[in-house]
Amino acid sequence: MAEAKKPFHEVVAENLIEQLKAGTAPWQRPWSPGEPGGYMPMNPTTGKRYKGINAIQLLAQGRTDARWMTYKQAAAVGAQVRKGEKGTPVQYWKFSEEQNKVDDNGRPVLDAKGNPVKETVMLERPRVFFATVFNGEQIDGLPQIQRKEQTWDAIDRAEQILQASGAVIRHGENNRAFYRPATDSIHLPDKGQFPTADRYYATALHELGHWTGHESRLDRDLSHPFGSEGYAKEELRAEIASMILGDELGIGHDPGQHAAYVGSWIKALENDPLEIFRASAEAEKIHDYVLAFEQKQVQEQGQQQAADQRQPHEMTLTEFIGQANVEELTNHGRKWNVTLGDRYAAFSDADSLQAALADVHRAAVNNALYLNTPEAAGIGSKPTLPPPAVLADYPDLVAQYPQATEQEANMQAPSRSSDPFSDENFAAQVGVNRAPSRSAEAGEAWVLKHVQDGTLTDALHDGATLAQIDRIGDVIDRMQPLNTQNEFWTRHELSHDVDPLDAKINAAMDYLVEQRRPDAVVAAAFLDLKTGNTNSRERDREAFDQAADNALGFTLPHDWTGEVRIVGVMERDGQIVEASLADGPQAYHLYARKGEAQPGDDAFAYLTATPTLAEADALTDRLALIDANSEVNELDKAAKLARVQEERVRRDPNSTDEDISAAKETRKTAEAASFAAEVERQQRTPLESMPGHTMAYNDRPGMAGVEVFTPAGEIISFGGREALEKFAVENQLSPRDLSALRALDAQADKYRSQPQYADQQATQSSGRNYINVPFKEKNEAKQLGARWDRQEQSWYVPSGVDAAPFAKWAQGAATAATEGREEARPTQDTTQGQKIAQERVYLAVPYGERAAAKAAGAQWDKAAKSWYAGPNADMTRLERWKPENVPGQQGPAMTPKEEFADALRSLGCIVSGDHPIMDGQRHRITVEGDKDGEKAGFYVGHLDGHPAGYIKNNRTGLDMKWKSKGYTLDPEEKAKLQAEAATKLAARAAEQDRLHEATAQRVGRQTENLVPVTQPTPYMQAKAIEAHAGLLTDKDGQKTYIPAFDVDGKQWTMQYIQEDGTKRFAKDSRKEGCFHPVGGMDAVAAAPALVIAEGYATAATLAGELGQATVAAFDSGNLPAVARALHEKFPDKPVIIAGDDDRHQVITQGTNPGRTKAEEAAKAVGGTAIFPIFAPGENSYPANLPPITPQTYREHERAMHRLEAAQKEPEKVQLTEQETADLKRALLSPEQLAGLAGMKAHTDFNDLATRSELGREGVARQAGAAVSQALHAQEQRQEEKQKLEHDHKQEQKQEQRPRRAMKV
Repeated sequence: MAEAKKPFHEVVAENLIEQLKAGTAPWQRPWSPGEPGGYMPMNPTTGKRYKGINAIQLLAQGRTDARWMTYKQAAAVGAQVRKGEKGTPVQYWKFSEEQNKVDDNGRPVLDAKGNPVKETVMLERPRVFFATVFNGEQIDGLPQIQRKEQTWDAIDRAEQILQASGAVIRHGENNRAFYRPATDSIHLPDKGQFPTADRYYATALHELGHWTGHESRLDRDLSHPFGSEGYAKEELRAEIASMILGDELGIGHDPGQHAAYVGSWIKALENDPLEIFRASAEAEKIHDYVLAFEQKQVQEQGQQQAADQRQPHEMTLTEFIGQANVEELTNHGRKWNVTLGDRYAAFSDADSLQAALADVHRAAVNNALYLNTPEAAGIGSKPTLPPPAVLADYPDLVAQYPQATEQEANMQAPSRSSDPFSDENFAAQVGVNRAPSRSAEAGEAWVLKHVQDGTLTDALHDGATLAQIDRIGDVIDRMQPLNTQNEFWTRHELSHDVDPLDAKINAAMDYLVEQRRPDAVVAAAFLDLKTGNTNSRERDREAFDQAADNALGFTLPHDWTGEVRIVGVMERDGQIVEASLADGPQAYHLYARKGEAQPGDDAFAYLTATPTLAEADALTDRLALIDANSEVNELDKAAKLARVQEERVRRDPNSTDEDISAAKETRKTAEAASFAAEVERQQRTPLESMPGHTMAYNDRPGMAGVEVFTPAGEIISFGGREALEKFAVENQLSPRDLSALRALDAQADKYRSQPQYADQQATQSSGRNYINVPFKEKNEAKQLGARWDRQEQSWYVPSGVDAAPFAKWAQGAATAATEGREEARPTQDTTQGQKIAQERVYLAVPYGERAAAKAAGAQWDKAAKSWYAGPNADMTRLERWKPENVPGQQGPAMTPKEEFADALRSLGCIVSGDHPIMDGQRHRITVEGDKDGEKAGFYVGHLDGHPAGYIKNNRTGLDMKWKSKGYTLDPEEKAKLQAEAATKLAARAAEQDRLHEATAQRVGRQTENLVPVTQPTPYMQAKAIEAHAGLLTDKDGQKTYIPAFDVDGKQWTMQYIQEDGTKRFAKDSRKEGCFHPVGGMDAVAAAPALVIAEGYATAATLAGELGQATVAAFDSGNLPAVARALHEKFPDKPVIIAGDDDRHQVITQGTNPGRTKAEEAAKAVGGTAIFPIFAPGENSYPANLPPITPQTYREHERAMHRLEAAQKEPEKVQLTEQETADLKRALLSPEQLAGLAGMKAHTDFNDLATRSELGREGVARQAGAAVSQALHAQEQRQEEKQKLEHDHKQEQKQEQRPRRAMKV
């Protein structure tokens, strides 16, 4: 029986295995740069090269001629395959074929010339075909090889491809080349380390091949660790692709660095011969993907040339930015000159280049639309209308010029006659039930449209409340998952390509959650604080503080009036002073006016600082909107919103005089309505027992009676004496208020006793006449007599009021009201939702503990607005938040110490021994995951007043602000706990003193074996500092030892600095209040001023530039203690604290410990804190990069550690593809990390001397000025003191001098 023929891929694989063993596989053979296309096999008849597995098969034959062709193709050009030569098989796959197109009756369809129309049909089962080809060396009569001339610079072409790819390429960090998936970056040695330029680019293109495998590109599996079979397979793909690209570009191929993978390649092909088919196919994809960047450049250049004659308004903003030229003007009066070839020019005064381009483009679109309106007829020739792609970026302009273009109708929300997010219309527009009514479906459609168009940020008006924002969030939340099983998509059309929609949904939700909702929470909390009663005041203040700190990063005064002021400041002689605009402020401070400040008090509270005026203006806008949305009265809110909008329009450089005038009129109208309402409120009688409430008598037909008006604008109506009396009892009205209400009700009785009242009342009870009033027209309807039904969320015409003026709002109103009522009925879906809710274990999680609960598996129920135990929750950790374990008032069964211990455990702390120690001090504690001896957690707990504390798990990054759930401790229990804490504290203090003394003696003995520094140690070389007296080293001169003394000269500890800069102190030593005098203690005593720095390098730098002794406190936390100790010893010396400006920590941790502690130390001793001032841009975060927050930085660190652990220990740490993708998205970009690194490298005076362009001269100038000013101020104080003493002595002499007797 004949042996079965082996599959083609097996034949190729077997041959390659033998060649790999011999080192002769196609991609193992190097070749030097030269003529392009001289290596890869090609067909001279078709002019195309062979691809994929066919290319590998032909290369494996070892021929030197790159030409391959069939027998017939050779004969067609007059050549002849030599007799006896053996051909090489290649294979082709056919996935489609061309067929004649037929009509419904099966007849061929003919074109205009009578020829059959062809159409391409995809084959259900692809077919494979084989052909036999012969190499040029096997054929006689072929012409000599015609090498195509290389008309390009191979190196330049390779460089252009790398640049066009946009790949992040870092040089010089390592001595090897690799691609790191975790950071999506390519790492290469410096170019100078490569023998030739072509070797560099061959290596770079190989790594670019790996780069294409990222999930956002060709999405190959790059998760395999180094040395694994999967890693070797990826190398095979990149190596084949590099070989093809090297031939294409003419830069050659160097396989030497990948010889280590040969064994893995052989094993992979032996196990699965089809792997060569897959590898070669994916290598072709890599080749095509990389060269597409070059093609993209060519296409973009062609498109730009074709678009050269278009005007700005005919281009999208992106196209305009790509073609426009911008010139920054000086001594001109304007800031930017924007031109588009020689056909368009405009000026702009925007803050940045990008903003100038955006300003000019918007103005061009605005002008084109205006000139197409009837109003502009006769002004000039009409330009073309902006195309839809341009108009899509400016929906506000389309709305402003509806007559200019027909596209306007397609870009509006479903109804332009009403504001869908007003209180009275939102419930009908966006439903909250799972089976929405028709109007609710329209609301869903409205939200969906703006999510799909990316216009939600423009559509959601400034006055949207927290409830409205949450309703939109509920609708967006219903859109997930994106499949037809989701009931939401049974009501709305789901596109086939869901990825773009998924991204837009996430972007919309991020906008709501990260931008709009936090500020809305602040406004709602401020409103609660304004309207709450005395009993809830403290709780409302705490909620307001938490909301503001969470959203803004600072708190607002509880009596804030809404006014915010911006003050430009600058640093002058070490002091922050107010700066005029002419001086060029270095920063801008924001202050909020306090409402309850007494004469002589500071009427403004400091809020925060911003580096630019634009950021200050933006933050002021946010605060103004928070103030407006916290208004009790809707008319007052509308007036404030109009004021904010007017300010925006005035600041907008594109605003015309007409724009400013319209905004001004809108504001004046809103303020007039607010003023009129205020006058009306003043005519009401105030209720003394209910602050902010007023009462009045209403004699409107059918509604006669007493009305009470709440601070929120709500109206409480009473239908008779019984309801009124009940209200009085419930609210504990004073006798005077009750008497006034009864008098008003007596007037109502007279009207209610009239016959016509009963008829009117019956008419009203039969059903209200609801109307559909747009938000913008509600004031008009209200003035005509319309009333608001909060139950039905709709306006209505009261009985007895003429309905004729309301005719324009009557259509559809009844339907809307009815549907609103129908939505309240439970449906099958809501019943199911209630069932799910009943099955969930809800949790009572305080705001400060939400991070810990979330880490333990708690999830947020948006509908119930509560935390609950998620499906994978750790119920042991969540136990403390179960409602049954959170009583309203703490019973005696659980002490605050036990509560705090429970909180520690919930954050992963291991509570043992004496923990927790509730003495108000900071204590380290072991956490889960710590190694032996590690304590990655700390806490502070105290028992004063209401027991509270703070917990931080540095391993997880989670923290908790804890408060006891009890109100206060029993005095006897509190005294007992405090006594126990005091006893333990005394015992610990005694033990600590013993350890400190023992360590001091040990360090003293160690010092005897050290020698003074004569030559700079590695640490000193890195810091570029000179040796000063008192600095020590070992006999080899490698390590640096810095003794630390107290003010009496006793050495308590020593700082050890290794060759690599690692620092530590002697174990169990005392550091607080200890320092190192640079130059010796005698030199410090002789110095004119005390200059105290944080670290030794800074102190040594300052000593060298000032020419006097300085002091190193070792860290920022020790600055206050050292400053107090030295000031007490040298009270007559001025104190200068040379602090570190840790701006990078403001971004990553939300705090600046260097500046904070330096200012604290200066304040404690009446000294001056100075900080290095660097050249512009050296210690600031680049404005063109996405901002970094402490939260995003923590997420980046966690993601980096997790990915590195998975790469180092894949057996222990296994990640799914989704987990890997999520972690990579959390990583900061290389540019962001570089920006942070730049800031971190510019924090202290040593950095100023060694890393800033200002250099040591900058240190001498800045620090020298501070010392001189401090000495001058000290001299003035001494002179004043001496003068006072002299005057006092003179007065005493005058009093002691005997008086002469008067002569008679």
